[in-house]
Amino acid sequence: MGLFDIFGGQSQLTLDVATMERWPERLLRRQRLTRAMDVYLKDIENAKRELLLAKQALKDPAVKDKVPERASIIYEEHLPALLDAVNELEAGAAFVDNIFLVEDQQEEFRKALEEFKEASQKPHDSLKEYLGDELSRLRECVRNLEDAVLSITPVLEETHFKNIKELKVLIDTYKATRSKEERLEELYEQLQREIDELESKKLRIKDKISYYVERSRNSKFQELIAEEAQLIDRIEDIKNRDYDAADEERELKPLNQRLAMIRKQMIHDVTALNISEQRTFLQDTKDRLRIAKKKLARVNELLEELSFETFRRKMVELLEPFGARIEDATTILEDEEEHVAPQ
Repeated sequence: MGLFDIFGGQSQLTLDVATMERWPERLLRRQRLTRAMDVYLKDIENAKRELLLAKQALKDPAVKDKVPERASIIYEEHLPALLDAVNELEAGAAFVDNIFLVEDQQEEFRKALEEFKEASQKPHDSLKEYLGDELSRLRECVRNLEDAVLSITPVLEETHFKNIKELKVLIDTYKATRSKEERLEELYEQLQREIDELESKKLRIKDKISYYVERSRNSKFQELIAEEAQLIDRIEDIKNRDYDAADEERELKPLNQRLAMIRKQMIHDVTALNISEQRTFLQDTKDRLRIAKKKLARVNELLEELSFETFRRKMVELLEPFGARIEDATTILEDEEEHVAPQ
């Protein structure tokens, strides 16, 4: 068992949905990562302090005396470059007390370390003949600083920090999407009302069509009325097949052309004209209804993506290594039911 493997012997952790923004901090404390972070930052500061002492040693006048007169130009040229490289490395090791930023800061340090190695190589090679001990000490301090910066990585892996970090992002995302969920719920209700109104309108128009069909007496126009109904049914069927726009237009073109011809012939009969007019209204209503239903289905999909249950499933998966349990009104009721003895 590793130093930070602390799962054994702990009671189950219950996490209240009402305070989910505090879950990451509770898990950090449970995994002793808060303490680990304190130790980590102190180790980095100690390593930086040693590096500072090594840097100051290079500027000591006594060190300059070790450089022969013939090499003074080399010393004056390369020592400032070396010191500048050390300063840049120290700046790249400016860690803040936020464990969720550790990995990003480690990456910044890695870049600074690479730049340091590149920038310090020539000054090191030029000065090592005269300042061998001091440069060896400097390199040792750089290695110690690198070790200190990387020291928390196995601790993070052992304590499932990745899960805590992902959980924090998930919680932040959930909190940030609540206003969007509210807007979608309002839109859902609005679309549902629109659909209900259109469904009622559709029924009213159908009743009117039935009324006019019953009054039709002219056999010639009865045939046109019947053919119009067949064409409208075929058009409706094509629109319901979810063709892409180009295919739908190609399929509908001959039907719409024939429909237009029929309706020109129907203008000479008032009853047939009324039926045709109502069927046009009905087509438009069905088109609007189809669009509204598609919008409602999409809004419903988005609401499902943003629902707490969707987030909860992901949270449960991330919390599994910690043996944690999410508690809300649903789980409380379930627990009560489990403990109620059958009558």
